[in-house]
Amino acid sequence: MRNILMIAMTLMLFNIISPGSQRDNRNHKFKEFSLAKKAVFTADVEKKTFYCGCPYNERKEINLQACGYQFRKSRKRASKVEIEHVVPADKLCGQTPEWKSGSEKCVDSNGRHFKGRKCASRYNPVCVMAYNDIENLRPAIGEINNDRSDYSFAEIKNKETSYGTCRFFIKNGVVDPPENVHGDIARIYLHMNATYPELNLSAPDEIKLFQKWSGLDPATEEECRKNKKIHDIQGTYNFFILEQCGRK
Repeated sequence: MRNILMIAMTLMLFNIISPGSQRDNRNHKFKEFSLAKKAVFTADVEKKTFYCGCPYNERKEINLQACGYQFRKSRKRASKVEIEHVVPADKLCGQTPEWKSGSEKCVDSNGRHFKGRKCASRYNPVCVMAYNDIENLRPAIGEINNDRSDYSFAEIKNKETSYGTCRFFIKNGVVDPPENVHGDIARIYLHMNATYPELNLSAPDEIKLFQKWSGLDPATEEECRKNKKIHDIQGTYNFFILEQCGRK
């Protein structure tokens, strides 16, 4: 049964079979990012930042010394938690008409038309679901969130870190995060690809990388608990996590 499920998911990723059941697993709850952000902190029962595992308190203040993080440029931004789109916003919504050209609905209080993230995340129905989907949102160190920007994930050779003991690498416009979150990232990307196929989020070579990462870095108990918590809040599951949690 497990093998059948994995084959079905793989076929779904390449649009060989209908993703109808995955469409039912979309975010239909959160339409505003402010509400989605609050839900992310509720789901994060461990109260640790995603990439570097730094503890933070109820005021969203990070204990950098506790995790050996060294800020690269801004102590102020490094000391605060921000919400990171693991699949970045421009990948989620950058190909939508509202992002590229705007919409007749995208007019500010001064009558000026606008486009881009602000327009797409308000008025493109699929973008609204994906942009606010807490399956794809994680608490991160503000400086890391800023430095990561919209860069793609890849494996980097000759790594040099700028963040102390947090082995987060950026080079030539790509990011290689710590290996203990490779699988987490992979399963988020695989889920978002399967759930929102019309957004064309990943090329085939990226899918292969994420399948590799998911196998090398399987879901932990913490990831399984978070998956259940997100389901309790949003009503969705990441089935790529769930399948691995069933082995525990």
